Amino acid sequence: NLLDFTAPPVCLGNSSVFTSQITNSFNTIINNYTWSFGDATTGSTANTTHTYTAANSYTAKLLLDYGNNCADSVSKTVVVNDNPVASFTVADVCNSNTVQPVNNSTVSSGSNTYSWNFGDATASVAGQNPSHIYQQSNTYSIRLIATSGAGCADTVSNPVNVIIGTVIDFTAPPVC
Repeated sequence: NLLDFTAPPVCLGNSSVFTSQITNSFNTIINNYTWSFGDATTGSTANTTHTYTAANSYTAKLLLDYGNNCADSVSKTVVVNDNPVASFTVADVCNSNTVQPVNNSTVSSGSNTYSWNFGDATASVAGQNPSHIYQQSNTYSIRLIATSGAGCADTVSNPVNVIIGTVIDFTAPPVC
């Protein structure tokens, strides 16, 4: 018999999907499936899911029990990637139409890519700290999506008040 399994990398908080891949050429009866997920927890079905509580690389093992003290096993590394933490600050603007959010996002390893939506029906833009020009005074919700190199993402939104103001001009008659 050939024994293998798959468990693709996941982002923390998502379930790892364990799929056994058994070529049972001799129609051997399998009495028990025992999964050891590498974090002191186990499973007992041919295919299963498991949600890890910390980002890490785990050694998972599938053990097949054929009875009569006969067993087979395979171990593999399962990767659980950390999620980035999306964070930014932005100041309200008065007598201006330009905002400059400050990106404070973090990720435990690697780097992030960023997508910003400024809440005014313009297209989303990429970049760590882009500025944006608004066309109208309003309160807008700015949304930032931070995505790690492993494809894990986090989203945060913050409001910003934009008061563009008006041009004030006056004339004074000459004083005698």
